[in-house]
Amino acid sequence: MSSRTRLGQSGWTILAATVVLAVSVALQAGAHYGEPTGSNIGTDIGTAASTGTSSPGGEQSAAEPARAATGSPANPAKTSRVVVVDDLGVAIPGASIEGPDGQLTTDAAGRAELALATPALVRAAAPGHLPRVQALSPASTSRLVLTRSPAVSVRFGGDVMAGRRFYWPTSAAETGDPTDDAPARAALLSRDAGPAEHAALLAPIAPLLADADLTVVNLETALVADPVFDPDGPRPAWLHPTKSIAFASSTTLAEGLARSGVDVVSLANNHSFDALAPGLATTLAALDRAGVAHFGAGATETQAWAPALLVRQGRTVAFLGCTSVTGEDHPIPYVAAADRPGAAKCTEQRLAQAVSQARTRADEVVVMIHGGVEYDRTLTPAVLRLMEIAGQAGAGAVITAHPHVIGGVRGPDGVTYADSTGNLLFDQQLWATQVGYLLRVDLAAGHTAYAQADPISLEGYRPQPLTGAPAAAVARIAAGSAGDGAQLSGTVATVHGVAAERPLTLPLAAGQIARLPVGAAVRTAAAPGVSVGTDLLWGTGDLEPATPGPSTASGGLLWDLGRYADLTSGAACLDPGAPTDSPGRGVRLLRSPVSEDDVLASTRHRIPVTPGSRLTLVAQVRSASASGVLELHWYAGAKGPSVRVDRVAVPAGEHGPQECTQVRLDVTAVDGVAYVQPFLRLPPTDDTHLGAHLLLDNVRLISWAPDGTTGPALDVVTSEQPASIVLVSSE
Repeated sequence: MSSRTRLGQSGWTILAATVVLAVSVALQAGAHYGEPTGSNIGTDIGTAASTGTSSPGGEQSAAEPARAATGSPANPAKTSRVVVVDDLGVAIPGASIEGPDGQLTTDAAGRAELALATPALVRAAAPGHLPRVQALSPASTSRLVLTRSPAVSVRFGGDVMAGRRFYWPTSAAETGDPTDDAPARAALLSRDAGPAEHAALLAPIAPLLADADLTVVNLETALVADPVFDPDGPRPAWLHPTKSIAFASSTTLAEGLARSGVDVVSLANNHSFDALAPGLATTLAALDRAGVAHFGAGATETQAWAPALLVRQGRTVAFLGCTSVTGEDHPIPYVAAADRPGAAKCTEQRLAQAVSQARTRADEVVVMIHGGVEYDRTLTPAVLRLMEIAGQAGAGAVITAHPHVIGGVRGPDGVTYADSTGNLLFDQQLWATQVGYLLRVDLAAGHTAYAQADPISLEGYRPQPLTGAPAAAVARIAAGSAGDGAQLSGTVATVHGVAAERPLTLPLAAGQIARLPVGAAVRTAAAPGVSVGTDLLWGTGDLEPATPGPSTASGGLLWDLGRYADLTSGAACLDPGAPTDSPGRGVRLLRSPVSEDDVLASTRHRIPVTPGSRLTLVAQVRSASASGVLELHWYAGAKGPSVRVDRVAVPAGEHGPQECTQVRLDVTAVDGVAYVQPFLRLPPTDDTHLGAHLLLDNVRLISWAPDGTTGPALDVVTSEQPASIVLVSSE
């Protein structure tokens, strides 16, 4: 029996629990093996040494019951609208929609309404169609596409490992709390972790992994009996001796993947051979015991190139993989040869031959290629050529891994290409690695019938489904980072999509910085005086709950709050471009009259920037006393102190949620800087009789595009004079 059949109704309701507003400083530190840390509160800002942990002062501070759709006085349910259509865009009446509050049926127009208090996963199904799971947020409008049968669905996940930091407890110092009064966080995995502990890491996305006929991930790790070692000590003899970064995960991860809905894994990467030949042998054996098919590595070159053949929906799907990261500059390469184990080495001729041969044995062929440059979503010409060769030889889907950041998706000639789906389960600590997507490709007759990228975020290395503004930002990257790009469809990106496009006019006041509506794109060059750009914070600065289920984040998605900072509806500002039509919550910083401490909020990691780029830090102010500031701290690298600080004072004043004032800081990234980090700061004053407060919302760090830039990746616009901007919307 497939592991996906073990997910019952409880699997959906559990994932509807609300976000926990646990306010603490939880910054990543203690990087090893060349991977840098993020923030450095307390070492970069002198007065930040007093930041610590406290309970939030907001209206919601603990996880609520799983049936969140019933709402509560503090967190009422809001109506979310869905329309269910097939892959031609035809409405499906009578489709069932299973959500946190039971089951609904679509009307004659394929429509239904759900009452959601928090983000949730829902499942839509109809006879003669492939079912689909999708993440929805309260007060949203979404399209659920059910591909017509006969077809077979394949879900692609990104890079997976569960070693290294998964076993390391996090000390108070490593969370960024220099007062050392916060308890250490337990390790995510115990030394003897079994399948259940590993499956728990993927539990929030298990319904997405299980909604396809076949689910495949890039298993970028060797599996060994005991993968734990001291990162500060000598490298164990069982690890590759000369690689700069080498690690392993437990053999019980294989069964954990199976329990989570993973059917097959690619081993065609530069880490499957990290534990050398014995480690590859234990990897293959563990996967075989767990019933997880594998491809892309083996005891010989022939075995490494052998396809994994699986049958679903009466159709045979062949999986092939190879890596262009070979390690041939080391004494021990990572790739296989006639008499040497390892991963399959990509060559144009061998790839074309393997795909052509697989087409004679299978109805559908899927290819996974490992290559490119880490942390760069723009693939190298050599990797793009390999992808093209695979598609021309007969693959219906070609997926690339290795960058650890998300790239674009595209669909020329009926083939779906994904430049990188990013991380799925990984312990990296860079800002760019904290989001990804799960790509589902529905294949029919050797080509893509429909494909959809569902955004995810990594919270404490673990994946969560993503909704709201952050999901829209991920969808924009997927749709706008490659030629023949995908189509925006709300907070997902689609290939061979069915959304009808229409013109949309966005009015702008002089100097106003506005977020584009969800699903709207800039298709024509902006008029003089109008600038377009991209929010480098991925919409996380709206500080709204964006993931179903309990959150471990201290200050909203990818944000951290210091002592006396919390999230509350009293700080919320209405954002006309937000996915919902009502303010939710913002950040509140409070300081007593006698306090000599800073109160801080910041992103969890530094944001990569390019010297010479024009940036604007902007926030909406709900209420402020004197002394509040917005700051940008600049860094030469991902570690080390800041080399420069820019700041702007926040004017004192009180405003309603629909009349919040906008404060902005315009800067240019100078030569010698590679990262920037925004801080919201309430410093002490000389007046011991007055307290201070700062209430902010909708914080953005905008990188302005060169004149003439267009495309779905853009999500922010401003105008020097009052203007009406014409957009194209798929909603």
